[in-house]
Amino acid sequence: FNTMPRGLMKKTGRILSRLICLTLMLALSYHWGGMNNTAKGEEMNSQKIATTLLISFVIGNAVAWSMGAYPRDYAVKPYSEEDLTIINELKEEIRNHPDEADIKTDLGALYFTHNDLDKAEEVLGQAKQEDSSNAEALVVWSANEAKQAGAMWDLTWGIWKLNRLENAVNGLEQAVRLDPESLNVRMYRAHTILGIKRESWFFHILEDEQWFLNHLETDRDYFPEDVKQQFYSIFSHAYLYRLDFSGDENARSESLGKLELYVQKLTKGSSEKEVLTRKLAQLNNELTH
Repeated sequence: FNTMPRGLMKKTGRILSRLICLTLMLALSYHWGGMNNTAKGEEMNSQKIATTLLISFVIGNAVAWSMGAYPRDYAVKPYSEEDLTIINELKEEIRNHPDEADIKTDLGALYFTHNDLDKAEEVLGQAKQEDSSNAEALVVWSANEAKQAGAMWDLTWGIWKLNRLENAVNGLEQAVRLDPESLNVRMYRAHTILGIKRESWFFHILEDEQWFLNHLETDRDYFPEDVKQQFYSIFSHAYLYRLDFSGDENARSESLGKLELYVQKLTKGSSEKEVLTRKLAQLNNELTH
């Protein structure tokens, strides 16, 4: 669980402990039920198999949680009238131009932003299949795949969850290779990796941060202000997360400095900045006492 932020670690630990207790209770009930049962042989074997499968299911999913595919609740966000109008227009365009991957990507992205994950998977999968070099189709599909990996319960003992998560991250990497200068590709990758919260993949956020800073160094107006704010928010939360898993004092000091820098750059008066500022004060207090 050392790949999770502390708050999530505690919450997941509580869930896991309850699941393990439930598993043990069920295992004992199978055991004592078998002891008191006059039936022998095949019934006892079936009870042992059922107990083993149940324990494997709990432990396998718990391992997957600890590796980034932890449970998330992605409730579908309501569509506005404008959203529904756009969806109908995009569907009409798809009927008129069935081979246009960009149109399907736009529709899939709209579904994705509303957490309508199954619909997004279907249309983005089509776009990705029809145009394997379309970086935006691939990056949105990958972000959706990462969400689905976290949202599912896995009857294959966590193997399928982890496989989907690996596929998602591989897709994010490939999308950047296909179009390294795409703002959307970089934004989707950084935001998705931040959401996964797995230490071994943190370097992707550092790559996107360096890409962002290189462009700012060349041209301070390269990005619109709202885009800058989105990146500052991602990087602030990324370095806050890094403080949770980093045990090296130099790395913690660097992360704290970067966190302070990006918090300062967030728009004054935003609720997010206020929350992060309070967290910074708390962290500084902990480090100086």
